[in-house]
Amino acid sequence: MVTVTDVAADKIKTMIEDQDNPDLGLRVMISGGGCSGFQYKLAFDKNATDNDQIIEQNGIKVFVDNKSAIYL
Repeated sequence: MVTVTDVAADKIKTMIEDQDNPDLGLRVMISGGGCSGFQYKLAFDKNATDNDQIIEQNGIKVFVDNKSAIYL
């Protein structure tokens, strides 16, 4: 579904450190719109919801809601 490479994980970890909140994870979202029909969004989030799939790769927590997961 989602792969976090070593290089990406290093960059994400640096960005999380800049936020001064080590508990953050990366949220991946897909919404309708845009010229291709979908918009892909990334954001930092502290908490997963009941509707999230949680993937941990290379020390990064990735949150993906069930609706977005269908398209990944």
